[in-house]
Amino acid sequence: MSLTTTSNKVQYNGNGVAINFGYAFRIDLITDVVVVYTNTSTVDTILTTAEFDINGLGDDSGGIVTYPKGGIGTKLQVGELITITRSVPITQTTDITNQTSFLAEVVEDSIDKRTMVEQQLNELISRCFVMPVGSTLDPADLFIQIQAYVTLAGASAAAALISENNAAQSVLDCQAEVVLAHNEALAAAASALAAAASALSISSLVETADTKHTTRGTLSTGWIWASGKTIGAVGSNSTERENADTEDLFTIYFDDYTDTELPILTSAGGATTRVAQTNAATAWAANCQMSVPDLRGRSLVGRDDMGGAAASRITVGESLIVGSTLGASGGVETHLLAGLESGSAVHSHGNTIVFANPAITGSIGSALGNVDAPLDNNVGAQLGNGVAANIYSCGDLTGVVTSGIRWALAHTHTSSSLIATQGTKSGGVTDNTVVAATNKHQNTQPSYICNIMIKL
Repeated sequence: MSLTTTSNKVQYNGNGVAINFGYAFRIDLITDVVVVYTNTSTVDTILTTAEFDINGLGDDSGGIVTYPKGGIGTKLQVGELITITRSVPITQTTDITNQTSFLAEVVEDSIDKRTMVEQQLNELISRCFVMPVGSTLDPADLFIQIQAYVTLAGASAAAALISENNAAQSVLDCQAEVVLAHNEALAAAASALAAAASALSISSLVETADTKHTTRGTLSTGWIWASGKTIGAVGSNSTERENADTEDLFTIYFDDYTDTELPILTSAGGATTRVAQTNAATAWAANCQMSVPDLRGRSLVGRDDMGGAAASRITVGESLIVGSTLGASGGVETHLLAGLESGSAVHSHGNTIVFANPAITGSIGSALGNVDAPLDNNVGAQLGNGVAANIYSCGDLTGVVTSGIRWALAHTHTSSSLIATQGTKSGGVTDNTVVAATNKHQNTQPSYICNIMIKL
């Protein structure tokens, strides 16, 4: 192998989200890597191998360091640094003896190690104070001089501050207008600082995976559409965005969602799973595609168990949506009522029927007489069994009552379907025709259509 880069160090700033940090130089052994964490007070801590993962050992193009280990734990925050360096032992362990095999690869490995040592020494020297070539001054003496100059500079600064204060006092005593202008300038500066702080505060509120509703028609820089398409690295064939700046969002969706809500695909578009890919870093390196939420035509609803306790306002039993699952969806634009969803329809009949003129004729008419008064049990007895609970018919009576004479005690019908038509037949009998619902009803809340974006 060979060394194609002169670098042996890389450094990253934290953002509270990223866990994968690449290096583009060869590291052969895990004992040759030094990972340094620097806090916001610029205090360095050398991490142990129990605190980070590394892949790409022995690869000329480098690999990835994952911190914290396994992506579990506190991520590198804003203002914190992580530095990856290669540090090989300054030793020579290759033993070439007479009249033995002289393998080129062994010699090359030895030369590679020597070059690595030279590179790490060069990186160390680049951080040192170096004396000019022609200088005859001892470095230790120079350091003492520098300390003296620092002390002298501090004393001069203190004296300058005293002089400045005296001058300022003179100005205050002699020129009140200048003082007023000075105060106004300070007030303006304070307002500018407050405005800057406010702007910074608003900016810090927007994090990766946040969404925003907007009435603008074009995509904002640093955002993607909530389109249900896919994101991934260059070469992943992703359909929403194929770029390195999607890695943080890719990682969040890999860790926070299941394969059901946000499926993960191979670069060829075939199905894969989070279990098969092990972790987000592996899936990213394999050029997998990550689905993003599909919010087209959807309203957003808070997860039912946010904070740990379920509110039971969105449940699968009532809404058919699993309200406790991040990314679950459901609901329909229109709905067709079925069964008892439409309520009940009730209609009643009395126990008498009044016939309209002309009077009933024929043999039955002769037996009953001219029936233009309410039927009663006696008339019913002449028609048949006369038991009030039954219904009787005497057939067609010369077209006067074409459906025949029917009689019963008062009774009520209840229907679970919709009543479509209602009318009155001769004799005062109400006719209700019962039909099932066939038209869907509109089920959409008052809405205004806008665009929804997701922060990278």
